Amino acid sequence: MSKIRFKRKTKREIALAAGELTEEFQSLSIIEKCAFATQPQVPPNLFQPIPIPRSGDWLSCRKELGQTYKSFARRSFRHGPHGHCNCLEVVPIGIFEKGQSPPLEELKIFMEAYYQGVKVRFVKPVKISEVAKTGCLTEDDQLLVPDAMSFLRHRRAPRDVFAQIAITMVDITPGDGWNFVFGQASMSDGIGIFSFARYGTCINTLLKKSCKTMAHEVGHIFGLRHCIYFQCILNGNNGDEYAPLTCCPICLRKLSDACGNFDIIQRYRTLANFYDRHGWKEFEFVTKRIEKIKEKIKESNKSKDLHNDNTSKSSSNDSDSNSNRNRGESKHIARTVHRSKRRVGAIVQLGEMEVLKEMDEWNKKGKEQGKEKDSNNFKTVKVLAPRGIIIRESSKINSKKVKTVRSGALLQIPLPINTLRTKSGTLRVETTCGWTTSISNRGMVLLNI
Repeated sequence: MSKIRFKRKTKREIALAAGELTEEFQSLSIIEKCAFATQPQVPPNLFQPIPIPRSGDWLSCRKELGQTYKSFARRSFRHGPHGHCNCLEVVPIGIFEKGQSPPLEELKIFMEAYYQGVKVRFVKPVKISEVAKTGCLTEDDQLLVPDAMSFLRHRRAPRDVFAQIAITMVDITPGDGWNFVFGQASMSDGIGIFSFARYGTCINTLLKKSCKTMAHEVGHIFGLRHCIYFQCILNGNNGDEYAPLTCCPICLRKLSDACGNFDIIQRYRTLANFYDRHGWKEFEFVTKRIEKIKEKIKESNKSKDLHNDNTSKSSSNDSDSNSNRNRGESKHIARTVHRSKRRVGAIVQLGEMEVLKEMDEWNKKGKEQGKEKDSNNFKTVKVLAPRGIIIRESSKINSKKVKTVRSGALLQIPLPINTLRTKSGTLRVETTCGWTTSISNRGMVLLNI
């Protein structure tokens, strides 16, 4: 292959890839913002920039464009836990002798800790003769990847399985033109095959390399592409390159989205217990990561408290000046708009909204019908969802449906804006006729607010 010149990404390009400059990122929780941010929260001793590739390295012979979070969120194929389908099934192929292969129970514990929220199930081992329909390559005694993939495609899996992978202690190869591979995965089919045949005989080293391979390839099944921003477990690898077991902030956000927004601190603690039990150096990384996130949370809380104190002082001064100004004046009965008590959600700063031209027409119609509305209490927004949106009585997804609003129609939103972000990442907003979704959990804007 011709040599390719790789150029590292700038800090701004990395921030754009992480989605830090978007309003959606600012509306995340404090823990998520601290965990997914690339600067300045990332200490240089925890996340190193990706090294310049040497001759023969992955990036020196393959052109990788990288994958931003926005690109990941808009992917067409999605394989991850959803509804009752929350199980990743592992099919061992061939013999796994004790002392010469990684312990399967430890692989299960690691995968459930790394992909928190995903149930991992190991089934009974399958004979190689049942998989190798076209036969192993007799010259090197290797298993063909197409045979393993075909076996998984035609295998009848339980209803709760969203993806299935095969592991083996036999060397594997895609066929002509390839010497061997450590593993391959198909995102569109939700299947993968991994071999642990070339990882040596030391059980601890064999287990660690096996965990790296499974975490890397299952990430591809979830839709994650190779990372080109930091030293990360999703870096492309030719076999002799250093690949950390850690996940960079950009890939961590993708992973959280694919697994259904897991508890980041709990995930790190579970991994720390696993690493500590096996004496791996990644235990230090995880503990430092937890400490740094907690430090940033304390700093953000302190800044919020200072901001609240300043705003309360300024508001009290304004109220005193207004009371002095209005003293002695005649009482004025202000016109008010009656509104039922609303559920108070998490208020998210969305910025100023543009008042559409249709607002004037709407006010004119209201005056004619004797229902004049005050533009200071309402804002008119436009429905951007191609298929329209659903209005419900409350912010709960299972609440009673009020009506459906088509794309391009206008909706009235009372001020101040009342929003609520759900655990799945959906942003919901209250309108004059009920609650609706403003931003989907994939980042798609449904309302022009």
